[in-house]
Amino acid sequence: MKKLLTHRSPALDDLAKLLVRVAAGGFLAMHGLAKLRGGVEGFADGLAEKGFPMPTAFAWMATLSELVGGALLVIGLLARPAALTLTITMIVAVVTTHAHQAKQVGSGGGVGFEYPALLALVFFGFVLTGPGRFSLDQRGAR
Repeated sequence: MKKLLTHRSPALDDLAKLLVRVAAGGFLAMHGLAKLRGGVEGFADGLAEKGFPMPTAFAWMATLSELVGGALLVIGLLARPAALTLTITMIVAVVTTHAHQAKQVGSGGGVGFEYPALLALVFFGFVLTGPGRFSLDQRGAR
C-alpha cells in the first residue's frame, strides 16, 4: 500500500485521467441527454425568466456542449477543445444560475453551485493536461 501511495507511475496517472474523464464526461453527457429528452424549450424558458439573452440559442448551446462535449471527453477525442467548451459552459452555469446558491451549501436545497464549479475545475484540468494515453487523441498521435 505504501508503494501505491508514494510511487509515481505514468500508467497510473493515465488510468486516473481515464477514470475521471469517463466519470465527469459521462455524467455531463447524461445531463445534456436529459435536457434534450425533457425538451430544451423548458430549459430555454427558465433562462428567459432569469433575463438571459437569446435563451433558446444558449439553451441549445449548453445542451449540445454537455451532450457532445461530455461524450467526446469520455472517449478522449478532441478532448482539450471539448474540455474547454465544457469549462466555459460550467462557468456560465455557475455565474448565471448557481452563484446565488453559495449561501445554501449543505442546506439540501437542490443542486448548489459546487457541482458545476467542481466540474469546471475538473474540465479545465483536462484543458491543461490533455486526456492521457488511454484516449483516442493519443491513439492517433502514435
